[in-house]
Amino acid sequence: MKRTLKIIGIIAILIYFVGNVLPNLIGVPLAAYDSYKNWNEAENLINELNQRKVSTTNQSHFKNGVWIHEKDSLAGIEIKNGKWNIFYKGTEIDSTDIYDYKLTNHLPEFANTEIKESEFLVLTNKSDTLKYELLGYNKEYLSLMYLSNGKIHIYKSEK
Repeated sequence: MKRTLKIIGIIAILIYFVGNVLPNLIGVPLAAYDSYKNWNEAENLINELNQRKVSTTNQSHFKNGVWIHEKDSLAGIEIKNGKWNIFYKGTEIDSTDIYDYKLTNHLPEFANTEIKESEFLVLTNKSDTLKYELLGYNKEYLSLMYLSNGKIHIYKSEK
């Protein structure tokens, strides 16, 4: 009888070990390794997306067009022949509203580009310099963050 109880006890411990302990001994390291691989793949993908190189002299990055501010339908931007015109409907555009623009990957006074590779837009004219981070740009939307105060401006393309 004692021998039978010992065998049943050993079998119960083996079943417990195989059912509960062994999967954790094997499964946890495998799950950690899989998580590590997924993390590295995601990090590589993010790095690829963030490594869009922009020439600092490329004036053709932005297509000619008119962009209307999402929150203020009277405010807008007109990009024309390498110039950036900031306008407000109902007022005349003068020379202080017309800027030359430059795209760059590096504005050390505002951003740590080692953490996040970004594209910055620098608008200059005779009296002013405006600095933005380019958050997004496609056929429909232009999204900028004004670096002086962190305000985000979203513009929609006027068709």
